[in-house]
Amino acid sequence: MSVSTLTERQTQKTTKLSHQIETQHQSWHIEASLLRNTDHEKITWNIDTLTERRHDLKKNLQKI
Repeated sequence: MSVSTLTERQTQKTTKLSHQIETQHQSWHIEASLLRNTDHEKITWNIDTLTERRHDLKKNLQKI
């Protein structure tokens, strides 16, 4: 096997590995973004729920 053939194979492997690393990195960013959005939705839902409960408690206190 010639040196140029070995070099070409190594270059192909390196390029493939670089592509896999970049793809994984992008998927982590997407996953992190989805987690942030999910957490934001949960937090918003919790705030809305707590606000509703607070209003209900105020109404019940006024009845007493």
